[in-house]
Amino acid sequence: MWNVFRKYHYLNHELNRSARCHALIYEGRAIGFCATLHSPHPKSKNLKRCSRLVVLPDYQGVGIGIRFLNIVAGYFNGLGFRYLIRTSQRNVMKGLGKSESWRLIGYGKNTPFSAISACKEFNRTISASRVTACYEFRGSRS
Repeated sequence: MWNVFRKYHYLNHELNRSARCHALIYEGRAIGFCATLHSPHPKSKNLKRCSRLVVLPDYQGVGIGIRFLNIVAGYFNGLGFRYLIRTSQRNVMKGLGKSESWRLIGYGKNTPFSAISACKEFNRTISASRVTACYEFRGSRS
């Protein structure tokens, strides 16, 4: 499944074998992809993170990716896990920033964040030249 989406994501190398993959299907066609990894952390054993979120170009810009991410994050949150995403995509930052279901816990150029030490683990995979934001899912808000 990842092969269909890899050319649309800047991290287009192979996925970690332990990634849990989710597809968003519309009219019988996969239009979105989300991969989730368990993130072992000394203080937080119940931490999951989105390692890839991709929506095909024809379906971008209308909030489908954020809705899809909410479903995936809600699923893991319902199982008792904290769910994080670190992104350098401005449109994703804007969408998550407007959402009451997400809270910003770190922002900057590949620097350790004091807000949550779990964000430090993400620094290994993000280019130092990218401004990134780390968000934590807070649960669905009505």
